[in-house]
Parts: sequence; C-alpha cells; structure tokens
Amino acid sequence: MSIPGSVTLWGFGVVVGVIGVMTLIYWALDEWRDADDATEVVEGVGERSGSAIVVMTGVVLTIGDQLIQLVADLIGMIDAPVVVGHIVGGLLGWLGLQGTISEGQFLAFFGIVTVIALIWRASVTRGRGL
Repeated sequence: MSIPGSVTLWGFGVVVGVIGVMTLIYWALDEWRDADDATEVVEGVGERSGSAIVVMTGVVLTIGDQLIQLVADLIGMIDAPVVVGHIVGGLLGWLGLQGTISEGQFLAFFGIVTVIALIWRASVTRGRGL
C-alpha cells in the first residue's frame, strides 16, 4: 500500500507525516483548552509550528550534510581500482546468472577487467609497488 505523495524511504515519510499530524492535533487540543475562540487557537498553533519549522529545518540540514559527506566518501572510493574491479566483477557475475552473457564471455570480460585494474593500480602506486 502506498499513499500518493508520500516518500518511499522504507515508510520513513509516512512515519514523519503521522508524527506531524499527531503533533498538530496535540497543539490544537492544548490551545483549545486555554483559548476563548477559534482565532486564538489558530494563532497559538501557528506560533508553535513556526518554532517547529526552524527545528525541522535544522534537522534536515544536518541530515543533508551527513548524506553529502557519505556521497563524498563513496566517490573517493571509486578511485580505488580494487573497488571498481569488484563492482564490475559483481555486475559480470549478475549478468552471467541472468543468462545475458555466456561462461566464456564472463571469463574474457573478467580477464580484461583484471588487466585494466592491475594497470590502473600500477599507475596509481608508481614506485611504491603493487
């Protein structure tokens, strides 16, 4: 089941939305007890939600900063020939399991990837050995 417009991060968007709705209901009921009319309820909930927006923006920026750092670390790993060789080898294995390439083609491509990875690594570690 999916809710139109919800974020599909393993149900995370739905959880955040439910928490947000529950918070608004709580604020409205809390303001309703002390208010004389509906205008005061709306103003009270508006004041509370303004501070909540600042807090949520701070949290989103922090999470975004961490995600950017993670992507930067992953991009740094792409420079490693061994990592790239493993990824390409895994892709070739998957293609072989799917029947897209034959055993002979797998061995030929894997040999080519191995030679390229060794040459790449030798050029990166020039003078320091393999």
